[in-house]
Amino acid sequence: MDGVYYLGVRIDEEPDGQPNDEALGDDFRPWSVHDDEDGVWFPTSLIPGRQAILIVDASEEGFFHGWIDYDENGDWRGKEPEERLFDPSLPLQKGFNWIAFEVPEDADAPETSFARFRFGRQETMAYAGEERNGEVEDYRTALCPRYDVWIMTDDIVYSPGEEVFLDFYVSDVSQIEIIRHRADGTSSLLWAGTVEPGRQEIREHGGVLRALIAGTDTIEMLATSLPTGCSTWVTTPFVVVEP
Repeated sequence: MDGVYYLGVRIDEEPDGQPNDEALGDDFRPWSVHDDEDGVWFPTSLIPGRQAILIVDASEEGFFHGWIDYDENGDWRGKEPEERLFDPSLPLQKGFNWIAFEVPEDADAPETSFARFRFGRQETMAYAGEERNGEVEDYRTALCPRYDVWIMTDDIVYSPGEEVFLDFYVSDVSQIEIIRHRADGTSSLLWAGTVEPGRQEIREHGGVLRALIAGTDTIEMLATSLPTGCSTWVTTPFVVVEP
């Protein structure tokens, strides 16, 4: 790690990935001030045969590498389905990047799987092994066939006190929880309940979201389809900047 190429705000030195069953092998507690997995967000659910979106915060211009273990065999070598998201990588601009990728139709992972992302100045990287620069981040992911879920804010940068307009969508009658993870490492529940299918605003359910502490906040929505029982989660960031 050279302190130049990293994802998000928090970084730690890792010559290689530190996998475990929760994708937290190098972290003390998810969403805490010690959690350095803070540079990639999944604002849309992963559905085989459909396009998905990532939001990525890069420290500098560099190359982004990604893998998802679609067959959940413990590595990211798979070719059927193809588990490497970009061939060989995707150039990123400094700051926030919105990235679209295709989830293979033959992705057959159980409900929970894992993603790995690497970022650095090298155009080619393997999913494992030491690199002289950059950062590795691991995330738990979920695949729910035909269960479409997404979340988004109306902007990415806000001043303290501004209202953040939050929309979300579910394709089934769903039980959801919307949680705010603040830049200072604290979290709070914004709203929970049962919703009908369709696009909705959190204001419709009595929730008001405002920009508070300077830094990057994450909004996480946990959603369970009541007809199928399949559960997934989506995340989206916003940044609070002092004037």
